[in-house]
Amino acid sequence: MKILAMDMGGTFIKWALFDKRRYKILKQGRYATHAQHHSGLEIVWSMAKFAQEMKVKYKDITCVCSTMVGIIDTDKHVVLSPNHTLKGYEGMHIKTEFNKYCKLPLYIMNDVKAAAQGELKFGSLKQTHKVNAIVMAIGTGIAGCPIIDGKIYMGATYASGECGQMLINNHFYEMHYGVPALIVRCEKVYGKQLTGEDCLALAKTNVNIKREVDRWLDGIIKGIMNYVYLFNPSYVVLGGKITEDKNFDVQNLKQKMMKLAQKPVSSFEHVKIIKAGLGNDAALYGVASLAK
Repeated sequence: MKILAMDMGGTFIKWALFDKRRYKILKQGRYATHAQHHSGLEIVWSMAKFAQEMKVKYKDITCVCSTMVGIIDTDKHVVLSPNHTLKGYEGMHIKTEFNKYCKLPLYIMNDVKAAAQGELKFGSLKQTHKVNAIVMAIGTGIAGCPIIDGKIYMGATYASGECGQMLINNHFYEMHYGVPALIVRCEKVYGKQLTGEDCLALAKTNVNIKREVDRWLDGIIKGIMNYVYLFNPSYVVLGGKITEDKNFDVQNLKQKMMKLAQKPVSSFEHVKIIKAGLGNDAALYGVASLAK
């Protein structure tokens, strides 16, 4: 028996075919959404059409497990609050729209909560017991998920961990410390188009770029510190493409945190900042586990 896991994105949909018994990836890939005007409805339809094609190809797929962006009511399959980049997405009954093209059972979960679930069950937190941790994804935006006593904390309205909306120096955290903000800062001083990974690499030899990268990292760590003050976790797990880069140094982040703290308190000394063990596959593993 197989599970089709999907990870929603505005540009690409990542997918993986899991062996249901061993939760092992048998095959995986990605495809372009081809959504016009960045329509959330069209993205959900494209996922359903792809799932139907996979069902025809692999007769033993028993269900589809998919991440969704935004605040998602996982019980009623409704989008409570959308990602700001998607149009026509708020209030959508995802299962209703999905079933127009594919009748397989559907399980859904917010993408970052799914990544946290993946790290908890199969990744960097697998060997822990009743752990208190924070999983954060740093990308176009910044999002997080608290884990309390070894369980994903969903919140009263499924909206826990929305750290991208925290106010840091009177600005929304993700607007000033997401990867696009880093790129804009570095491009202004370098004069050429860059990627986030380019910025980290150039910081090793270019003094002006290093200054901008350090400012960006200071902002990242302020958000992490707020999380640590609130939840007193043992681990902060960082995910997102840029965190996988060899020049993204989590030890440097821990040192910055200790310097910025007013005094060394046990919550800061105690916490371990680590990279996601499953990388960009964390959400696929996490959402696939819902089939249990």
